Amino acid sequence: MIKETHKVLMVNTENRISVGNDAIGVTVEHQICLYTKDDGGIGVDVDFMDIRDIEFMGMPLEDQSYKGFRKFKEQMLELGVDVDKLIDEECVGLFSNEDLAFIKNKYRNLFS
Repeated sequence: MIKETHKVLMVNTENRISVGNDAIGVTVEHQICLYTKDDGGIGVDVDFMDIRDIEFMGMPLEDQSYKGFRKFKEQMLELGVDVDKLIDEECVGLFSNEDLAFIKNKYRNLFS
């Protein structure tokens, strides 16, 4: 017989962000993991997963592959623009406490 010890909910999210004075637009994907902590509370981890739908100056990159995005980032870095850093900074605070509370309530409703 299987003994259930913890419950986990994985939620994938997509957000469209703009960086570099709105010159670069990307869709960022995060995965939110909710789980039962040992003390009975609900733990939340937010992990960055992927970037897609890359645009520069309103135009999609011709090569949307990882290799194409890497080349774009290298070209931008040669101009002094660190695309990774800009995206990381824009993602800070992307999920408000209210957003996370909303997802925690979904977890409670599923597993209560």
